[in-house]
Amino acid sequence: MLTITSKSIQKSPICRITVANVDLHGLMFDDCDTKIACLFIHGTASNFYQNDWIYPLARILNKNNIAFLSANNRGSNGFSPYPPHGAALEKMEDSVDDINGWISHLKKNGYSKFILL
Repeated sequence: MLTITSKSIQKSPICRITVANVDLHGLMFDDCDTKIACLFIHGTASNFYQNDWIYPLARILNKNNIAFLSANNRGSNGFSPYPPHGAALEKMEDSVDDINGWISHLKKNGYSKFILL
């Protein structure tokens, strides 16, 4: 399991952005000094916190000086009472805005090169 260091805690590993009035959450692993970030967007109806394999992947990327952000899009979970959130109401073209929002978040935090996964 990945160890979250004091550097990660200081930056707060849980991220939150708002895109088109939809709150999105993510988990940042940045235990390295880099300008490169890998942005992972899960599949339909999934989320950033229920995939145990992200921890070993984050560890490998951090060892190779690549930060890792596992992030939700508006298709997280199956359904939400607040449209257009939830996979039941998801339009994939709206996820482009979510991805752009996460890239903007990464840019604001000093990253300049991106890998989309």
